[in-house]
Amino acid sequence: MVHSLRSFGKISGWMVRLDTRGRAGFSVEPGILALSPLLKEIVVRMMTWVESPETNAAKRRLVDVLHDEICAASEIKLHLPIPRDPALKRMAARMAENPEGTRDLSALAREVGLSERSLFRNFQKETGLSPGQWRRQMQVLRSLELLAQGRPVTETALEVGYESVGAFIRAFRETVGVTPTVYAHEQRRS
Repeated sequence: MVHSLRSFGKISGWMVRLDTRGRAGFSVEPGILALSPLLKEIVVRMMTWVESPETNAAKRRLVDVLHDEICAASEIKLHLPIPRDPALKRMAARMAENPEGTRDLSALAREVGLSERSLFRNFQKETGLSPGQWRRQMQVLRSLELLAQGRPVTETALEVGYESVGAFIRAFRETVGVTPTVYAHEQRRS
């Protein structure tokens, strides 16, 4: 049955904790899932159980459907693919070393000797991400490390290259599913 359901904001920021004993197909590691519309609605329904936690047949059936949906959901991988092409690899290293200085794609393209269009197309082909998406993923991954070390959200946002703390919080929440503050709090608890 459900251990706890807590809302951290909009639906993409909700955390569901389940007792998975006796359930096959669940990973033992925490993960971030791409939520189907049905899975989102199941979580919304289960949020109402906090007020009336008693178990009944309908709730057990809904937990069974939740199990099936979680097993079918794809996990969002927080990884950073590195391009193989030497010019693109140099650009990726440049973005990783100096995230705040890599906002101008045309300047990066000139640095590595490619046209902006070729750079964008080749980078996306090799990594599966646009240069902007790659930079954002890199920033979020670096911020996970900093927040886990106990660094404040504002300091982390600036260090990973965001000019606006609000923009950092939005990007972090979209990628990780919770705000940086909630993530940091969860890290301290575990």
